[in-house]
Amino acid sequence: VLGSQHDLLEAVCGDELGKGVELEYPTLEARYHQVGTSTACPIPPIIRGSWFSWENGQNTLTEINAESMSRKGFCVAMMEEYHVNYTFVFKENTCYHCVKLIVRTVNILEKIESGCVNLPQGMEPTLERVCRGLNPDQQLVTLFSENPIPVNCRSSLEGVWQFAYQ
Repeated sequence: VLGSQHDLLEAVCGDELGKGVELEYPTLEARYHQVGTSTACPIPPIIRGSWFSWENGQNTLTEINAESMSRKGFCVAMMEEYHVNYTFVFKENTCYHCVKLIVRTVNILEKIESGCVNLPQGMEPTLERVCRGLNPDQQLVTLFSENPIPVNCRSSLEGVWQFAYQ
C-alpha cells in the first residue's frame, strides 16, 4: 500500500522523481492560496461587490472586496474549483469562518458557511482545519448583486407548447 503522494509519484516516476521533473495533477482543477504566499488570498472579481440576501429572517447586505467579506473578516486562505466554486477561510479577531461560495451567474451567488471556529494559538488556519465542520447539506443562502450586470438571455423555451397537469 502506498502511504503518501510522494510514494505514489515514486512508484510512477521511479528514478526521475527529484531530478527537476515537473508533474501535473489533472484530476482536480483547484488552486489553493494560503497566507504567506505571494498571492495570499485574492478574492476573484466576479465575487466582489455588494450582495443582498435574506438570512435568519432579515434583509442582509454583504460587502465583498479584494481581501475581505463583511461580518467574516479578512481572507487568509482560499480554494478555487473550476472558476465557479470558491471556499474561503476568513479571520475576524480570534475567530475563523469557512465560507463556500458558488457562482450561479454574474448576478447570483449561493453560499454555505460555518460558524466561528477557534484554533489553538500557533495552529495554522488551513482550509482542512477550519472547514472540517462545514455541513455540505445545510440550506444554501442565495445572494443577489446590488449592482446587477445586464445579461441578454435568449429563452430556451421558444415556440408553442401544450401541456397538461396529470
